[in-house]
Amino acid sequence: MIPEETFDRLDFTRIRGMIAEACATPGAKRKAMSLAPCENPREAIVRFSETEEALCFKQSLPFSVCAGTDALIESLEKERYLAPKEFLKLSTILEGFSTIERRISSASDEEYPLIKQAGSGVKSIEGLRARIVETVDEDGVKESCSPRLAELRRSMASERRVVMRGLESMISSRPEIFQESAIHFREGRLVLAVRRERGDELQGIVHATSSGGATVFIEPFESVTGNNRLRSLKEEEREETERILLELAGAVRENVHIIQRSLKAVEDLDFIFGRAQWASRFSASRVDPDAEFLDILNARHPLLELKRKVVPLYLKLSPDTKILLISGPNAGGKSVVLKSIGILSLLSLCGLHLPASADTRIPFFKKIFIDIGDEQSIDDNLSSFTAHLANLKRILEDADETSLVLLDELGSSTSPEEGGALGMAVLSALYEKGATVIATTHLESLKYFVEQHHGMQNAGMEFVGHPTYRLIMGIPGTSNALSIADDVGFPKEVTSKARQYLRPELVEMSNLIRRLSEERLIAEELRMKLEQEYLYLKEQEEKYRAREAELDERQKKFDTELINEKKRQLSEARRDIENLVKSIRESGASRESVLSAKRLLKEQEDGLKASEKEKHLLSSQANIEAGMRVRSKKIRKEGTVVDIHDRSGEVLVEFGTLKISLPLSDLEPLSESSPAKSFVQVKDEVPFDTRLSLRGMYAEEAYERLSFYVTEALSLGVQEVYIVHGKGTGVLRNLVMEFARTDRRVSSFRVGEPFEGGDGVTVLRLAV
Repeated sequence: MIPEETFDRLDFTRIRGMIAEACATPGAKRKAMSLAPCENPREAIVRFSETEEALCFKQSLPFSVCAGTDALIESLEKERYLAPKEFLKLSTILEGFSTIERRISSASDEEYPLIKQAGSGVKSIEGLRARIVETVDEDGVKESCSPRLAELRRSMASERRVVMRGLESMISSRPEIFQESAIHFREGRLVLAVRRERGDELQGIVHATSSGGATVFIEPFESVTGNNRLRSLKEEEREETERILLELAGAVRENVHIIQRSLKAVEDLDFIFGRAQWASRFSASRVDPDAEFLDILNARHPLLELKRKVVPLYLKLSPDTKILLISGPNAGGKSVVLKSIGILSLLSLCGLHLPASADTRIPFFKKIFIDIGDEQSIDDNLSSFTAHLANLKRILEDADETSLVLLDELGSSTSPEEGGALGMAVLSALYEKGATVIATTHLESLKYFVEQHHGMQNAGMEFVGHPTYRLIMGIPGTSNALSIADDVGFPKEVTSKARQYLRPELVEMSNLIRRLSEERLIAEELRMKLEQEYLYLKEQEEKYRAREAELDERQKKFDTELINEKKRQLSEARRDIENLVKSIRESGASRESVLSAKRLLKEQEDGLKASEKEKHLLSSQANIEAGMRVRSKKIRKEGTVVDIHDRSGEVLVEFGTLKISLPLSDLEPLSESSPAKSFVQVKDEVPFDTRLSLRGMYAEEAYERLSFYVTEALSLGVQEVYIVHGKGTGVLRNLVMEFARTDRRVSSFRVGEPFEGGDGVTVLRLAV
């Protein structure tokens, strides 16, 4: 068991207070303020898991409206019934229970099993809540809940009007004897405010005199009977109201056990979400609370982080290392490291997220001992050194292999020789007990001792002309007292004289440590740079592999679609041929019909051979290089490759005086023996085919090819072109029709004649 003194010395009470502030209900706040280490690692892991679920929970839970439930139940135990406003507060709490139950129930069982388990006790008591709302409001008990109450209040209003009319009549008949505001209530009765000097002029019962003595409050004899009836009705109303409130209180008492159970579950949830707020505030992580050895990564002391930017702590002990001795200059951060390790260990033991990397690992220490600061006690007649000895005595008696021991300035407050010897003996004894020890010191003898013993390791606080507050594992630190004295303006002649008194071996060791620190700093910067480069290369490799897998998948999909498209084209070709044969027969085999049939058959033949041609192109495209002659499928012209852009996959090709960037897939390499292509000769012997086939293309590719084709036709003065899109699903036909309707370069269009290809062809008339 960890003594409460340890929590106080490590400022853990402030951590509890911060979590309590994040909670809304008094019960959850009490849980936070009494937060203690878990009994075993399993319990700590459950707390970590609860917090993780709360961090991921997407809906807000109205814990704040549930605050005050305890006070209402306590009032109900003391009083016969609650006041109407207290009942209304209870209805708000019950509505909060209902909302929490609904939102918890709707959460996923797989994602939030612990949250759902903690909230399983929250129950909606909708019937009771509805009854409260029907019975009371801000003004008191509703008359709608009782016919008798409604009747009494109507009678009271009627009787009050009768009495008021009588009083108003008296005022109007003799206004000079009354004060300006004449009608008042005194002791539940309607009275008149009469000027004192005229009091004898009104017969009635005197109820009171004003504090200044200028006014006498008189109930005229004429209104006594009416006031008596009002008083009687008021009493009956009070009795009826009390009866209603007693019945409502009885309904609450019947459900009080459900309310208390729901409140407990709400407090449990509130405590979980309060811990989640703590974790979110410090960007804290779930860690391993049951590790074999300390491995603290990128850790910050939470209380220091509230004040300023903190240098993160990195500390890793091997499984065989039990003793870590930290040395370094004063104000270099040694004590902060000790307290950081202590607070982080307590957080882990309590199942609280740590302001550290998620890879951090901390053993499940069942005992934490601490000897930090000046424990001089005047009352107990103890000097600082004696107090430290008493503390060390208790630690040596109780420490074992489940203990974490934090010792600040070991061997101080006495002579270096004896202090060092005592420190060595303490470290040896604690090592034999198997305790994990983190100690700080300025004594050179302790540094040498640790360096020579197995299971012990030195570490130092980095000092490069000034403290950096970074812990360097494996290298002891130097005190640098003289350098610090220079920094604070100590007389130079004194510090120079002091340096002459230093032993040469101590100076040499200090210089060696300084050089090691500088070299380590350079190595660390190089390591970080190489690590960044490695991460970048790894990221690029992953992107490349993902892209490669995506391309493979797309290729498979494309091949499948291509096969299906070829099958569709074959089926369409058969239908077109049958239609052409029928047309030829009907037209008497005119010359135009025969030529059209031949053209269509040629197109179908070319389409069916496309797959084989594509394979040939893919293999030949890989060999395209600058200076090579190529042919563009889109432009249907031959040109020369100027440049190849590997990243974009595009090639810059020169066609005479025109240079165009085209995708590699659009180009076909030409060999010297490639036969010349046959085209229709148009205007100045420029080859141009007036028939464009879009079949087998995707919509985007087809639109781009059609637009470019029209531009080329207009530049050559062609007036009419034939766009072959096939019948198929109608996607390409609709695309061509839409293009013809919206592009100003097209003056008119029509569906092809049977001999031209019928519905599978659209003829465009260009605005030349």
